[in-house]
Amino acid sequence: MSATTAGTLTQARRKPLKLSKVLGRGIFYLLVVVILAYILFPFYWAARTSFMPDSDIYLTPVQYWPQNFTVQHYINAFAEPTGSCARPADKLASPKHDLTVDGQ
Repeated sequence: MSATTAGTLTQARRKPLKLSKVLGRGIFYLLVVVILAYILFPFYWAARTSFMPDSDIYLTPVQYWPQNFTVQHYINAFAEPTGSCARPADKLASPKHDLTVDGQ
């Protein structure tokens, strides 16, 4: 069997797509897009909020893209090596927080 014969056989055996199958695929992919949007939206919202100034975070109506773009939150987070994130570990390592029972 030659390559041209195999190609024409494949085309001849193809069945026309049914409307129900096309609609089923369309609904499936629409559902996939909706689920992905539902999963990814909180990550987008957190990133969007991190680039907004404090005064713009709670504005009404909601802004889906920051009008006043800032990186000040990241500057504040990395400016102090012992920021609020490192404090609990420092307190747990201090001797005054030893887990001892009185009288023993």
